[in-house]
Amino acid sequence: MLHIFLLFNIISILDAQTCSTTQISCESITTSDLCYQTRDSNDNHPCEWNTDKCEKSILYNLPCSKYTNEYNCYYRSYGCRWDGTNINNYDSQAMIANTDGKCVDQKCEDFTSQSDCSSFGQVSCDWQDDSCVQVTQCKDFQTVKGCRNTRFKEKCVPIVNGEVLPLAQKSTTIFDSFECVVQQCKHKSDKYDCTFVNGVQCIWGAKGCTVCAAFTQYETCVQNKGLCLWNQNQCQNIECQQYKNPSLCKMKTEQCEWNTQKMRCQLNSTQTNQHCYSEYLDQQNQGQIIEIILIISLIVIV
Repeated sequence: MLHIFLLFNIISILDAQTCSTTQISCESITTSDLCYQTRDSNDNHPCEWNTDKCEKSILYNLPCSKYTNEYNCYYRSYGCRWDGTNINNYDSQAMIANTDGKCVDQKCEDFTSQSDCSSFGQVSCDWQDDSCVQVTQCKDFQTVKGCRNTRFKEKCVPIVNGEVLPLAQKSTTIFDSFECVVQQCKHKSDKYDCTFVNGVQCIWGAKGCTVCAAFTQYETCVQNKGLCLWNQNQCQNIECQQYKNPSLCKMKTEQCEWNTQKMRCQLNSTQTNQHCYSEYLDQQNQGQIIEIILIISLIVIV
């Protein structure tokens, strides 16, 4: 039971963020037991068994105000809480019969203690000035817990006294300087973690974890195991489709794979970082589209 809960909880957290390699849906679950036991990041039931297949619960898609009893509000909703009389013994029939209250949207402010103040769904919470508040940017977090458990797109990292706080350390003191920043390659101190951060390709070298753009000379740029490309006096990240043969494609196995049928190098769908890389490329493509539109506009004006 516990491992199933943890599995779906992790899946829900990944899905809440934009970097999700494989969409796990209720429809992909093949047994009734697992269908009934799945939980999301709010400990709710997103799936229900219908005759011979697992489907997303119809009730699960409703606004909080549409749930009229404690059971459906607690187990069948997303981001909701029961505001009223609570059944403490978790008796499902008693909770279904309990209509003394109303189902409302869950908010960070609903958590009244520092220990309970936690991010949920796609909402990031942080304990500040003796209250739990919603935060939307890394720089606005004031606690290590909040900084490390963000639910929005950018991954954050706590910087204490100018250094990245080790994972084993859970808090700071009043004598420490603290800031929460958007995580970058330079914050990775381990060679094996130096892969991708927030959609950016990372390179491990003599100066630690950095990016292709940090290499200002041709010689140092091209020596990075085929991960960087010297172009127009700049060191740039090489995209998978730029590799024209399988040998070069394999040099970047963390992000690329050779498609033997189409005879081309493409994103490696089996790697956990490929989705961030795809997102990174999408941003580049959007930039190129904007440039093309601007060029066409100038031509039309002239």
